[in-house]
Amino acid sequence: MRLLVSLLVGAVTPQPKSPSGALLHRNLWVTPESDGDNPGRRPMEKAVAYATSALIVGIGVWIFVAGLASSSPVLWSVVAIVAIVVGLVSAFGPI
Repeated sequence: MRLLVSLLVGAVTPQPKSPSGALLHRNLWVTPESDGDNPGRRPMEKAVAYATSALIVGIGVWIFVAGLASSSPVLWSVVAIVAIVVGLVSAFGPI
């Protein structure tokens, strides 16, 4: 019960601001000048996200190639296509 009350009270309290007027949001400083698409997004986070997506697509291609030599290539081809689609959507889809 005490946790619920603290969550409710915390929801109505104003968010802390830095001396420059930027809001503190999940340990990132979101400045008013940041873009509206991905506020506070750092370039290294974007690079890691694209690298992870490329890794997922690469694993899908590897599954596809290895699955062609298996006893059930259709099953492994479908699994590979799912992995490739997930990787492409994570790379180019909306965040």
